[in-house]
Amino acid sequence: MARLALKRLLAAIPTLFGAIVVVFFVVQLIPGDPVRVMLGENASAAEVEEVRTALGLNDPLPVQFLRFAGRYATGDLGVSIFSRQPVAGEIAQRLAPTVQLALGGVLVAIVLGVPMGVLAAARRGTLVDHLCLGASTLGVTVPNFLIGILLSFAFASKLGWFPTLGAGTGGFWSTLNALVLPSLTLGLAGMALVARMTRSAMIEALGEDYVRTANAKGLSQRRVVYWHALRNAAIPIVTIVGLNFGHLLGGTVVVELIFARPGLGKLLLDALLARDYPVVQGVCFLIAVLFILVNLIVDLLQPLLDPRVQP
Repeated sequence: MARLALKRLLAAIPTLFGAIVVVFFVVQLIPGDPVRVMLGENASAAEVEEVRTALGLNDPLPVQFLRFAGRYATGDLGVSIFSRQPVAGEIAQRLAPTVQLALGGVLVAIVLGVPMGVLAAARRGTLVDHLCLGASTLGVTVPNFLIGILLSFAFASKLGWFPTLGAGTGGFWSTLNALVLPSLTLGLAGMALVARMTRSAMIEALGEDYVRTANAKGLSQRRVVYWHALRNAAIPIVTIVGLNFGHLLGGTVVVELIFARPGLGKLLLDALLARDYPVVQGVCFLIAVLFILVNLIVDLLQPLLDPRVQP
């Protein structure tokens, strides 16, 4: 296991470098001058030039990139142009609500998607199968913002069961209560992907010889499906859940805006509107790092789920 972890960590280094390259150069394509936005339209050309020089924005692009990559290699994400605070500190303040939301969305996707996929596979070709496929298709096609608005209107505005805005007051139950509707909003799309992958993996597993042998022994259908088939279909399911976590991290931007959660999505949008390049770069890089870490965890889980997978 240690050898596998080391191998995957070494393989992640080029990916991290690629993320640094993409984050740096894509942000350079964003229109607008951050210094002009920061100082306002009434600032003189001399003032703008002075600030640009202080921030190193007048240096050649390769020089800027080398300085940028060197900082990121040491964990220094730079300083916000507007708040003049370290980007790492601003991200740390907003990280918890986003991670809570992403984990809540993954939990919803697993709790709803896996049973739906198993049920659809066990009842393949029946009305139950068609209903499950229809529900999963609906989860993919309906946009997050519409689901969020409908849930907020029904369960927050009308019934008053959950708060409409915010991330709670800091207590456990308050935080959990404020997390329910955003997690449902984010997790329903993920539920559709998990359900479809679970159905495909289960159909393949149910056609294997060991399942026919288990049926021939007279084992109950429930035991055959959940104990034998689902265990062997776990690897593709865990893989899609890991990939879905990265997808949900990106989807938190819209959901955090709908429910006014003070997370990375709100921070990223504010930074984009203000042309605060260091914050935009720091948030995008952190999302890439989290995605890589989740995929590393998935790779390490595979030999545990199936000993036939060689480290």
